[in-house]
Amino acid sequence: MWAIDFTRTMEREPNNKGDRVKMNLSGKFLPYKDYGNEEDVPEYGFNEG
Repeated sequence: MWAIDFTRTMEREPNNKGDRVKMNLSGKFLPYKDYGNEEDVPEYGFNEG
């Protein structure tokens, strides 16, 4: 996720043990080129084929 056209909302949620916070993050997804992995380093991220 990139912080392009990014929004964030926060809501307070009542709870018996103390109020909690609910956060919603929304940002633009920009696909990227996957170059694979090197040696014993596992691949990570999202690869959109």
